[in-house]
Amino acid sequence: MGCAKAPAGSSPPPAPATGATVAPVVTAQIATASTPVPVAGNAFVSGSVECPPGSDLVGGGWAVVLSDGRQSPPSLHLTAGFPTAPRSWTVAAGTGKQPVARGVAQQFALCRPGASTAPQIVSTTVPGPLGAGATTRATAVCPAGTVLTGGGARASEAVGDAQPAPAALHLIGSLPTTPAGAAVLAGVAQSWTAVAQNGGMPSPGASTTAFAICVAAGTIPPTRVASTQVAGPVAPGGANAMARASCPAGTGLVGGGAMTGYPNGTAPQGVHLTASYPVTASAGSFPRTWTAGAETGNMPAFGGTTTGFALCAG
Repeated sequence: MGCAKAPAGSSPPPAPATGATVAPVVTAQIATASTPVPVAGNAFVSGSVECPPGSDLVGGGWAVVLSDGRQSPPSLHLTAGFPTAPRSWTVAAGTGKQPVARGVAQQFALCRPGASTAPQIVSTTVPGPLGAGATTRATAVCPAGTVLTGGGARASEAVGDAQPAPAALHLIGSLPTTPAGAAVLAGVAQSWTAVAQNGGMPSPGASTTAFAICVAAGTIPPTRVASTQVAGPVAPGGANAMARASCPAGTGLVGGGAMTGYPNGTAPQGVHLTASYPVTASAGSFPRTWTAGAETGNMPAFGGTTTGFALCAG
């Protein structure tokens, strides 16, 4: 475990704000792992990372990259990033219809040392998306008396199933929201929403699951959302967009999320998330910034945005 830096093939994060090397009220450590993606069309892989003993999971992230640092091909996409236990985070990725050489799925776990109470993981699963181009949202809500610190999303083959996702199924959102599923761009959020979409093919039996990581109030300061939105990805197939949201000085990053597409919660066909992960800019600094990444796939895309969300405690 060590300082998590930007995955290979992505641009480096911005320099930390003044005071980034001064410990905030809440400090989280980043545990990382990576899993090679099979070199084949319609391949699927999943991998997990665990928080060290004596710490609990408060948030998690993901990225799909090429091990040689080049830009990943449009078909490489994420299908899941979610908590699987109080200390474990799992990421799943697929290659779509095209074989991908040197693909890697990266897992990031934000771990809070010395936590006295294990987090409560709340999940909600709904059927879909089923038809070609369809979009499905699922929202998990933290119960009263808890604080939302992070969350995750999973798109899979069947309701309640963790099996590989169909090739057309991908994620376009994993983000803090209202209980009704509206994005929270600033302020307090108590819910987490997963957004999955089909490409040009239907996905019979598909399901979408949202996960909220909820920590007992009083054991952690309240969290607030900071976000940054950028235009894009806007170009023919293969274009990328990156959005980076940073916590204010004196607060600690405990989780984060990403969303890409149109304001109505849908996305152009082919657009998908490629990254949602925490970053420390230098050795000895504490995580303050969350990066969200999206790609257009093999289709042109115009008029959408990509948003990064940071959950900040303190």
